[in-house]
Amino acid sequence: MKELRKRLERERQAVAARLRQLGGTAAIVEEAPAPAGSVFDEADHIQAAEQREMGLMSRERLVDRMEKLTAALQRMEDGSYGTCVECGKAIGTARLKAIPEVATCVACQERLERRRFD
Repeated sequence: MKELRKRLERERQAVAARLRQLGGTAAIVEEAPAPAGSVFDEADHIQAAEQREMGLMSRERLVDRMEKLTAALQRMEDGSYGTCVECGKAIGTARLKAIPEVATCVACQERLERRRFD
C-alpha cells in the first residue's frame, strides 16, 4: 500500500507540472497576434484553432486524471482504497497496480461502460 501511495503522489505531481506547463503554452498560443505585415491566411487560422483545441482537450484529460488521483489518495486516507465504489467488493491487486487511481472493480467498470455506450 505504501508503494501505491508513493506512485499516486508522484503521478499527481507529474500531472500538476504538466498542467502548469500547458497553461502557459495555451495562453501564449491564444494571445499571439499575427506579426505586422504578415499574411495570416485561412490555413494558419485553422492550424492555430486546432492547436488550441488540442491543448484544451489535453488539459481536460489532465484535470480529470488529477481528480482521480486526488480521490484515490483521499480513499487511502479514509480507509476505503481498494474497495469498489459501485458494489463495495475488493478491487483486485493486479488492477490497482496497473491503474492505482481506479475506483471500480472490473465487473462494475464493464457495466458502466456498457451503459455509457447503450
